[in-house]
Amino acid sequence: MAMNYAFARILDKGVGVGALGLAVFIPLPYILGVAGPSSAVVPLIFVAAALLLARTEPPSERRGFLSLFAWAFIARLTVLLVLWGVLLPEKPGFLGPDAGMFFRVSELLAANGFRLNAHPITVLGSYDVAHYYLFAAAIRLLGSDLFTLKLVNSGLTALVAPLLFSWSRSAIPQHGAVLGLVVALHPSLIVLSTVDLLKDPSIVFFMILFIWSLTRAMKETRLGSKVGFAALSVAGIAYLRMDRAYVVAHLELAALAVFLLSAFRWRSLSPVFRRGIVVAAIVFVAAEGATAVLGWPATPILVCLNAQHVFGTPAMWDYELKTVEPVLEQSLSKASLARGLKTVAYVFRRLYGPFVWIMPNRWDLRGILAADFALYPGMVVSYALLPFAMIGLAVTGWRFVFRKEENVVLSILALFLLSYFTQYVLLNLSWRQREVMVPFLLVFGFIGLVLARRYRWWKHVYAIYWLVLLTVAAAHMAVRLVAGSP
Repeated sequence: MAMNYAFARILDKGVGVGALGLAVFIPLPYILGVAGPSSAVVPLIFVAAALLLARTEPPSERRGFLSLFAWAFIARLTVLLVLWGVLLPEKPGFLGPDAGMFFRVSELLAANGFRLNAHPITVLGSYDVAHYYLFAAAIRLLGSDLFTLKLVNSGLTALVAPLLFSWSRSAIPQHGAVLGLVVALHPSLIVLSTVDLLKDPSIVFFMILFIWSLTRAMKETRLGSKVGFAALSVAGIAYLRMDRAYVVAHLELAALAVFLLSAFRWRSLSPVFRRGIVVAAIVFVAAEGATAVLGWPATPILVCLNAQHVFGTPAMWDYELKTVEPVLEQSLSKASLARGLKTVAYVFRRLYGPFVWIMPNRWDLRGILAADFALYPGMVVSYALLPFAMIGLAVTGWRFVFRKEENVVLSILALFLLSYFTQYVLLNLSWRQREVMVPFLLVFGFIGLVLARRYRWWKHVYAIYWLVLLTVAAAHMAVRLVAGSP
């Protein structure tokens, strides 16, 4: 409590400095010749959005809300300017393969006035197309260049911190300020927003927008406000359906589980929980209907199509354990528990990879940015909070099953993370697809930390966890050294 109070005071007093920082940093890209006038317009749009969202907060929380946004955006803009103008002056605008395609298609879409000869799913060859329209809108309506499009992503993840700070008051009010600061400055979220032009920042933003507005819709007593927040929630989940449909599939699966379990004990539920169930059901149905009007198949159909793609792509589900080098591979093949050991090693890799103890072969910046090394600082944060997140998820699930959890959204979110994390572990998805979970895993991490601190021996267990992790890292490096891997 004392720590949260201290951070809350820092946020409250930091809003003025943050506003001054934004006033200085927003025009810098244009003044330095890094980007065009749109590089000043886009941040102002996000500032206006932050001000509007802050108006919906209690007066006592508005300064903290705006402070978090300001410092999160300043951090991202600083990294963008450093990467663009100082470290990569010979070829600014680093783009990976996916980002290059996103940029080219968005430019073409903007040049054609968003007009296509057929349905976007047919023309673009994917059900995940919303990010193309997001980037194309910024290009056509605001004249955005590549730097400014990265500012769009930066603004989206900068808004994640205050929205999570606001929502967390319903789950862990005693740690809301600390959680907001961690998310605002989380290295992985900054990397995803600034290093490349990816769709993941918009996925993270619309996910938290959906969760935040759904919670507000459940709590509002005025009909107009309730409808407004519900509509905002529908917009958030509709975007997710059209840009990463399996996220919505896991959300709907989690919500369905909550609905069915609640139906069996409806009369014993509190009125607040029952109203929350009804609002959530309306939002999910409305989102399905809204996207169906636009030509998107129902979520179950999308899940079947996605499963067909996965099973038709062996690399997605039959992954060779490349982190186990040939020498160890041969020894495992001779052991009776080879398959079990490989499975454990694979699951460990999915949970703790990319491994921060594996250093780059070359220390040139472009190679580091193109690989996974930029995610290392964020992985250290994940290592620290992962055991607490598991505790938080387990306890929240237990509380819901035994009718002790009154927060509908938290119950849905816990089941969603368990379902989503299972898919992430089983399939060979990219590391960045894990980042949609990061803000919410942090929430459950803090829930687990609060619970763990009730026991005197928690520090000893936590120290053993780190000792085991360091031992595994040392053993892995030793195996790589024996195998001759760099």
